[in-house]
Amino acid sequence: MKPYYLLEPGDRIEEGDEYFSPHQMMWTPSIDAGGNCGNGRPYRRPIPDALPPDDGWISWGGGECPVDPETVVAYKTRSGDVTVGSYPARTLRWQHGTMFAESNDIISYLVVVKAPEPQWLPLTCDDVPPGSYLRPKTDYVGWIVISEIDAAGVHLHGGRSLTYADLLERKWEILRPGEDWQPCRKLAK
Repeated sequence: MKPYYLLEPGDRIEEGDEYFSPHQMMWTPSIDAGGNCGNGRPYRRPIPDALPPDDGWISWGGGECPVDPETVVAYKTRSGDVTVGSYPARTLRWQHGTMFAESNDIISYLVVVKAPEPQWLPLTCDDVPPGSYLRPKTDYVGWIVISEIDAAGVHLHGGRSLTYADLLERKWEILRPGEDWQPCRKLAK
């Protein structure tokens, strides 16, 4: 079933009503709440996009991609098409038209395959250049100077030492020269 139906003569035009422009091949909103369009094209009203809450489909009104870019989704478009494929979410156009509703706007999606969770590894001495600073990821104000780096871990000003595994598990952050604060971890390859 198409998500639009033709308004009957005498139906009141309401906010959200649209008409189809066969010349431009797109849906466009009515010009004003009174339905004054000036071109005589037939108005159509969208059927509500609401879906049963337990079917897994999530309504979508446009914007930035709502899932991890590598997540595989099925999606429904304004024209009524349902696409189930093996395309990652990053390959789809999640934004809606800014002036006109377009038939290929995604109006709902279903997560088919979630993106894998990233695997994190502790840093090594190669990841901690001279001149780096550390701080615990807490309400701690300031940072701690790294006085020495070796294969076992870092040695902080004041005599405290931390292994690279400690930095990862305790959620410490590192400030490398020329960079912003980042978690003390790296992606597994």
